[in-house]
Amino acid sequence: YASDPVETMVARLNSWQPEILGAYPSIARILANEQLAGRLRISPKYVFTGAEVLTEETRRRIEEVWGKGRLFDIYGATESGMIAAECVYHSGLHLFEDQVIFEVVDRENRPVPAGVYGDKLLITVLFNHTQPLIRYELSDSVRLADRQCPCGRPFALITDVQGRIENILRFPAASGGEVPID
Repeated sequence: YASDPVETMVARLNSWQPEILGAYPSIARILANEQLAGRLRISPKYVFTGAEVLTEETRRRIEEVWGKGRLFDIYGATESGMIAAECVYHSGLHLFEDQVIFEVVDRENRPVPAGVYGDKLLITVLFNHTQPLIRYELSDSVRLADRQCPCGRPFALITDVQGRIENILRFPAASGGEVPID
C-alpha cells in the first residue's frame, strides 16, 4: 500500500518480484531510488503510473532504473475511470474517445485550441448507465496535441497534464508570464 513504510514496500516487492509495477508517480520515484540504493531488487517488465502528475524528472528517474520504454502513464478520474493512456511511442496520452467525450475548455466552457492548456475539462461518460455524467466538470488543466501519434491510432492525444487547478500554484516567471508549480 502507498501508505506503508518504504521498508515494508521494499520487503514485499523483493519477496514478490512483480513483472508489472503499478504505482503513483511519487511512490514509483521512491521505489526507483530504493532500487538505485540497492535495497530494492526487482526487474519489472512494465511500470504503470497514474493518479498524480508524472513529471519529466520522475519519468527520467524511473526510466534510468528500469529502462526506457517500460514506463506507461495512465490518466483517469474517479468519476470516469481511465480517460487516457500512453502507447509504446510515448508521444502523449491517447484519449479513450469511444468511452468518454472529452472537452478541454476555458473558464467560460469555450473550447480551447490544441496546443493550449485548458482551465478545466468537461467529460461525458458514455458507458455508465447507472449514473450518467454529461459535461461533468473536472478542474484538470491539460493540453491537447495538435498532431496524431505515429502509432496510427485514431484517438486524440493529451500532450501534458498540469494537474488539478486547485493544486497548481502560479508564480511570475523571470522571462514574463507565469510558471505553474504543482
